[in-house]
Amino acid sequence: MKVKTFVVNLSRRKDRRGRISTIIPSFLDVNFTSDLGLEVDGKNLPMNLFKHVGLFPWKINSDNFWWKRPLKKGEIGCALTHLHCWKYIVDKKIELSLILEDDIIFADSFDTKLQVILDKLRNHKVYWDLLYLGRDPLSKDEFLFEDIVKPGYSFGTYAYMITNKGAKKLLDTHYEESLIPADEFLSAMCTYHPRSDVCQRYKPTLNAYAVNPSLVFSHSMSNDNSDTEDSDFIE
Repeated sequence: MKVKTFVVNLSRRKDRRGRISTIIPSFLDVNFTSDLGLEVDGKNLPMNLFKHVGLFPWKINSDNFWWKRPLKKGEIGCALTHLHCWKYIVDKKIELSLILEDDIIFADSFDTKLQVILDKLRNHKVYWDLLYLGRDPLSKDEFLFEDIVKPGYSFGTYAYMITNKGAKKLLDTHYEESLIPADEFLSAMCTYHPRSDVCQRYKPTLNAYAVNPSLVFSHSMSNDNSDTEDSDFIE
């Protein structure tokens, strides 16, 4: 099994590229966004960006810390990099892709466990658009099998598989016209978002599942700064 894999990596983060290059399984056909020209660095957003990109009115009065502040430049860069990956997948007619962020770590026996999951979905004729391999669940999931769930509201874009049809569904929303953080967007496309304004803008049209437990984890305990959070707010 050779899986087309996109690793979200900024040209200036050669340290992260070096680390993940030493741990990534050999069966993955790895492509770095920094090599393909798909990256958008939040620290260096194009001057004319907002001639082509619109922002959703994200900041609201809320007890939720992530909702009561403006978007950050890093969040915009992350969102656009994922968007460019989806466009590349559709343009190149890639049927199945894995998208990873460069600060992840893999579970033991990742390749074997992933193959079991994919075989199970295929053997049971489960149609899917997106498969989370890692995420941070924030609401109750619905079990399909003991190791596969229908995800509730979740955070995380650091490890997911997506089909060509799934990528088309994401592009059909015209996400670039009304950007929200990428993990909130994916979650809104998978299940009803807890914010009514987001739910009105983005409907859960993806057939989405998630592995349980996760096969990939965010390297959040690293001393590296988050490229998303280590950036200025858009006011």
